[in-house]
Amino acid sequence: MKPDKTTVYDLFDRQRRYAVPLYQRQYVWTEEAQWIPLWDDIAEKARAVQVGQAKAPHFLGAIVTSQRPVFGGEMGAWDIIDGQQRLTTLQVVLTAFHDVVRSQGETAFDRDMQRITRNEGVMKDPATECFKVWPTNTDRSAFQTIMKAGSLNALMTAYPGLRGRQKRRTPRLAEAYAFFFRTIERFLAGIDPTDEPVQTTRAQALFETFRRHLQIVNIELEADDDPQVIFESLNGRGVPLLPSDLVRNFVFMRAAKTSTEVDGLYNTYWRPYDDGGLAPSSDGEAWWKIEERQGRLKRPRLDLFIFHYLQYRLAQEVNIGHLFQEFRSWWDGLPGVTPDEALAEMQRYSKSFAGWLEPTDALPESRFARMLSALDTSTAYPLMFLLFVERAPGISAIDREGIAADLESYLVRRAVCGLTNKQYNRFFISLLTKLRTEQGISRDIFRKYLSQATGDSVRWPNDEEFGRAFVHRQAYRSLKRELVAAILRSLEGASLTSKHEKIQIDGKLSIEHVMPQEWEKYWPMPDESDEMQDRRERLLHSFGNLTLVTGEFNTSLSNKGFDRKQKELKRITRLLISRSIEAAPSWDEAAILSRGKDLFELARRWWPHSASSETFDKRNLELPPEASWNKGRDDDQLPPEPPLDLSAATSLLEAFRVLKMKLAPSMGRQLENE
Repeated sequence: MKPDKTTVYDLFDRQRRYAVPLYQRQYVWTEEAQWIPLWDDIAEKARAVQVGQAKAPHFLGAIVTSQRPVFGGEMGAWDIIDGQQRLTTLQVVLTAFHDVVRSQGETAFDRDMQRITRNEGVMKDPATECFKVWPTNTDRSAFQTIMKAGSLNALMTAYPGLRGRQKRRTPRLAEAYAFFFRTIERFLAGIDPTDEPVQTTRAQALFETFRRHLQIVNIELEADDDPQVIFESLNGRGVPLLPSDLVRNFVFMRAAKTSTEVDGLYNTYWRPYDDGGLAPSSDGEAWWKIEERQGRLKRPRLDLFIFHYLQYRLAQEVNIGHLFQEFRSWWDGLPGVTPDEALAEMQRYSKSFAGWLEPTDALPESRFARMLSALDTSTAYPLMFLLFVERAPGISAIDREGIAADLESYLVRRAVCGLTNKQYNRFFISLLTKLRTEQGISRDIFRKYLSQATGDSVRWPNDEEFGRAFVHRQAYRSLKRELVAAILRSLEGASLTSKHEKIQIDGKLSIEHVMPQEWEKYWPMPDESDEMQDRRERLLHSFGNLTLVTGEFNTSLSNKGFDRKQKELKRITRLLISRSIEAAPSWDEAAILSRGKDLFELARRWWPHSASSETFDKRNLELPPEASWNKGRDDDQLPPEPPLDLSAATSLLEAFRVLKMKLAPSMGRQLENE
């Protein structure tokens, strides 16, 4: 490496281009974080120059450059390995200064400013090689417009959003030019925090600052220096780089060593991530840079995709805190795969991933993706890659959809039963590994692996466990509202038969408590015992007492009595899951319990278990889950039995009565014989 200390003026006075490699991220500096501090440094030094007190130059930092090969009549070019944001901004500042002084009729600086913002001499492509700095692909159009505009008014014609009245997307570089143009105007007019009087020497002081008093250290790499290693060691300065930024830089630096078509490679396979392409609802925004929360993770969408894709490829857990290092190790170990083949494969998977984050159709994988979002469970994405993108050999469309249905059943049942999700990532990776060892993947094979899982951290709840939790658990309090709403929506779909019209539910529906949370005024209890209070509180928030309505409907009903609610439900709602409410003679704990059982019958068919039978005895649902929590304990360690459900006692007595009637004749004959 050859370090060279130079002024801003001398750095740009050389007839050369500083090119930002196309794979680096676009311009990201902002007013508060970078433009204002940079201007404060420049203005402070210019004031010192003006009063003759400028001593030591002000250091603006270091840049790292690497000479690139040129051919024929091309202008000499150096890649900016580190410092592209700073160099691009300085060119904008110099151009804004030149445009401001020219607008005020000052031409003394024209020749010098032309030298440090434009190249001269022999060029192969004068339209682009004339610029001292050549940004990355996504910024080039805006940069050329800025450099050629000549004034802020002209730039506002190209970007009306700079006027501040139109809500239009404006390139960050154009905003930077507008900021520095206006700031330099105020500085030259003496309108700045120092309240100094207007002086004609301010433009000269600012020019002298650029020429003699702002220094940069330019570290030029030599032939045996590794640009990637140096880039990684310096990426902590300035705006932090995302793991996906490091991945992009690494991939295309590697590709540049073996391919001369790096521009085409970038434009085809990576630029869509920078431009917001490959996304279902992008309008030019940086869709892939938007942060998405998945469980405990909150990361940009592109980082999340790389994380799940890498786990799928490696079939092992990946530490997202070391995502780039993990990716680099995997990429370097790819056997005989060219960069364009590997990037094309990544792009194919990313298209599906984007569709899962914002599903817009009714395909089985989209239905499953919606439920994954409601469950806030992203650890199943590697399995989705196997099922719906790789489409593992030997798996039929029916089996693929069946496996997705079983996976959804597994997750929903465990969530309703309140079982932990802490081992999901490890469990799903192990499933992925096992499935890849099979000659052919079928639903039966998948069910075998799912059913073999034992222990609270991984087991698949059977119908009885699922049913007791579904009917009795306080779902509204124990589950996320999005999941409760998603389950109710699914049950509405499960209610439909071939005889029903298909109704599309648009928009977001609210969860409505039929018996309201504030029930005291219109919903008296048969008695005020603690047992009855506990029972009401438990069933109040269970699925049997919940339905879906519009937000306006929910607000209008509030805590009204059942007669009023029932009348409005009959008049307005079209949902099948509300029909039993409309037909009920009254609404109490028994009615809630009955509807809960009916909804569970839909739920167990919609989310079946491999051991689910055609019929299910609803009497198994009478007691809440806690009634079986003492299994396997010693008698002296048993907690007190939960209160007996009255309806369960009634059913039990009725069963004894029927049994007695059946056995009475035979018992009589037996007594006679004795």
